[in-house]
Order: sequence, then structure tokens, then C-alpha cells
Amino acid sequence: MTVRIVTDSTAGLPDDVIAALGITVVPLYVLFGQQSFRDGIDITPDEVYARLPDAKPHPTTSQPSAGDFEAAYRALAAESDMIVSIHLSGKLSGTVGSALAAKAAMPEAHIEVIDSRSVCLGLGIAVARAAEAAQAGGTPDAVMAAARHVIEHQRITLTLDTLEYLRRGGRLGRGAAFLGSLLSIKPVLEISDGELHPYQRVRTRPRALDLLYQRMAELENVTDIGVMHATTPDDAESLAQRLRARFPDAQMWTGQIGSVLGVHAGPGTIGVVAVQ
Repeated sequence: MTVRIVTDSTAGLPDDVIAALGITVVPLYVLFGQQSFRDGIDITPDEVYARLPDAKPHPTTSQPSAGDFEAAYRALAAESDMIVSIHLSGKLSGTVGSALAAKAAMPEAHIEVIDSRSVCLGLGIAVARAAEAAQAGGTPDAVMAAARHVIEHQRITLTLDTLEYLRRGGRLGRGAAFLGSLLSIKPVLEISDGELHPYQRVRTRPRALDLLYQRMAELENVTDIGVMHATTPDDAESLAQRLRARFPDAQMWTGQIGSVLGVHAGPGTIGVVAVQ
């Protein structure tokens, strides 16, 4: 059977990986006022990050419509036996819901929708491993198992350079954002069961980056490591080098945190994911 893989634009995989693995990407939307942009098509992450500091009002984001997914699915259904669609955590976005609505509108097609319960390369590595299994001629069960293994055996940790963008987007109370700014706090967060949870607060960015490394370095039997950044490729490469030395046999993945996540997290965000 021919299995095709669909994901969304928050997956954080580089364009060359997406092309090589034959992955179809359905974009989310970034809205600056009345202007709507397809993430990664009409606007790039770098353009979004450049506009964020002075944007008034703060931009918002939106999931793809069911129609967006249906168009992608219909194009793929004509050339495949099954579609496996893997997406951003359903607790952070309605993207999975749109994909499920499109599936319901196409009862004649074989479509499986998977909630990654993750973001960026936590999602992206699951997508890539599923696509590799599909390219190798794996059965639908094998393809889905490859994705679910990554989903169920990952640790993902990230740090924000500031709490300001969470505050602007209404994701954080104004008082908490002010306190964080006043004390130069760098929040370190983890994603567990599809939701963001506070892990620690530290005073400096170097300490936050060290903590990201330590959270991964304490693990054993790591097969995949991902490093993702918003606007700081040098910090990401430095962290990746440390992790390569700690896990020389692991597959290393790097990518940029895309526009949609960046609207909420802001410039300077950096994260790591490990799969065991």
C-alpha cells in the first residue's frame, strides 16, 4: 500500500527534509490586523519575528480550515491508498479538529489523524519518522507506529527570552509578565501530554540554555535529538554541538520555530527535544 504523510506548518522541519520525504504541509494562518497570511507561504518566520516588536495590535493565529485539509487530502487520495495526518497538539490548537472534520467529509478515503501532543520538532520528528517508514514501503500500521513511538517517548523543553509576547497574546496575566521582566526571569517550560507546563525560572539566558542541555543530557538510550530556535541560530548550533558530543549515535534534527508558535513565544525562544 502507498501511504502519504500530511502535517501542518508548525512541524519545524527544514524544507529540504520535507521535499526529500514527500511530506505534504497544510499551513496555519498568521493575522496582522485584517491581513491574513499562510504560514510559510505568504510570510516567512523571519518576516514575522521582524514585525512582532512593533506590531499593534499584536498578531493572532488561526488553524487551517476543514476545507484546507480536504483539498490536500483529495489531491493525495488520488495517488495513495492511505493518508496519515499528524498535527500540533490538540490542546494548543484546533488544527486536529479541522483535520478530523475533513476526514469525516471524505468517508471514501482512508485517512488516519494523529494528535502529536507536541509542537515544532517534537511533532516534526514524529512526522519524519512516519514518512521514512512510508518511503521504505511500510504498512499503514508500521507508519503509524513509527510516529506514535516518537510521540510517546519524547521529552521537550524550551525557554522564552521574555514573557512579553505571551502577555500580549493574552496567554499570561499582565502582572506575571511584569514580574518576569522586572526580575529578568527566563522561564523554562516543558510540554507534557500536549500542554505547556512551567519547569523552572532562571535569571539569565546562559543558565536557561544550560538547563535545556542538562534536561536532555541526563537521559539514556536517546535515538533522536532536535534543537529548534526562533531567531538565534548561533545559540542553537552551540547547543546542538554539546548534544552531539553527549549523544554521538543519535540522529540530530535542527529547525526554526515557525511563525505561528513564534507569535506567542516571541524572538529568542529556543527548545530541545529528545526521543528515547
